[in-house]
Amino acid sequence: MQSRSSLSRSTAHRLLKRLVHAEYVEHDLVTRSYRPGRVLTEIGAALSRDAHVHETDRAVLQRLAAATKETVHLVALRATNVIFLDSVEGSQMGSAIGRVGRTLPSHATAAGKVLLAALTDAEVKAIYPVELIRGGRGHSSVPRVDFLAELELVRARGYATNDGETEPDVSAVAVPLLDRFGFARAAVSVTAPRSRASDAWMRKTALHAARITAGETLS
Repeated sequence: MQSRSSLSRSTAHRLLKRLVHAEYVEHDLVTRSYRPGRVLTEIGAALSRDAHVHETDRAVLQRLAAATKETVHLVALRATNVIFLDSVEGSQMGSAIGRVGRTLPSHATAAGKVLLAALTDAEVKAIYPVELIRGGRGHSSVPRVDFLAELELVRARGYATNDGETEPDVSAVAVPLLDRFGFARAAVSVTAPRSRASDAWMRKTALHAARITAGETLS
């Protein structure tokens, strides 16, 4: 790494320690070599499975980020978790940081909710076979019956929200990204500080997101 960059030995060592701590790389103590860690492995696997999504929809993220000035993510469902495949960071002061490569509990994220809402209740119950769904901020839990009721609301209005359920100061709104057959293949999520994410902002942003993902032009 040092030989291929202009970094000093000490700087390269500190950077690698941070990458190891964040699970982007692993350090083999026997060979003293480094290899891709859990996070990079998950990103590679996700992008391999969802290459067509990643390649064709970055323009959607860019348009929505320009319209909202907030950070926009492309998210895929992985059963009880979602993985963030791509992001375009917002231009406003205090915009959320991109989460590419991160996984979060599906039931606690706007993107996860909107993708789970595309499934039947029976399919959701297969993913969550117990009556109490655990996870989310502070290891909180939610009764499955309440979560199914929330998904019914998501289906009715066409978007899902997250009001500090994964991070205390962050809110998000998400809409499904549909394929040509009308099936949700991913979600587009707009993330903002809770101080800017009023109910009116959620509704307006959801409308922008729905129109942009459908290929419409905002006036």
